Amino acid sequence: IKMHSFSNYQSILEPALQKAMDSGISMIQAYATDFMWAHFRNPSGALEQAWETDVQSPYLAILTNTSPYGRRRNYGFSNMTDSLGRYYAHDPGIGWAELTIHGELFKVGEIFQAALDYTHAQLGRGTP
Repeated sequence: IKMHSFSNYQSILEPALQKAMDSGISMIQAYATDFMWAHFRNPSGALEQAWETDVQSPYLAILTNTSPYGRRRNYGFSNMTDSLGRYYAHDPGIGWAELTIHGELFKVGEIFQAALDYTHAQLGRGTP
């Protein structure tokens, strides 16, 4: 493929990456939510629905679980005492965040590859 206009790459690449970022972060959030509902004991919805998404650019998005228990359920709370003074001898985490990334990595990677392929094809066509 002959590249007609590499000088316009950013104007084609960034909108494609923005769409990929929006789709990817949505997929990750959905996977994490589904994982929580399927694996937590007695899920109430408070943790499973406590999401904040911050898409800062076509290159960076942050997904945060805003529940105080999000970190606790991920990493565990064994041998710790909570704010009410209750001691938890055995409260292992289930690694929901890491398992989510592992579970969605390939699919999200495919979305970004499609964005790059689209950009490459547009540059080959000489699209402004």
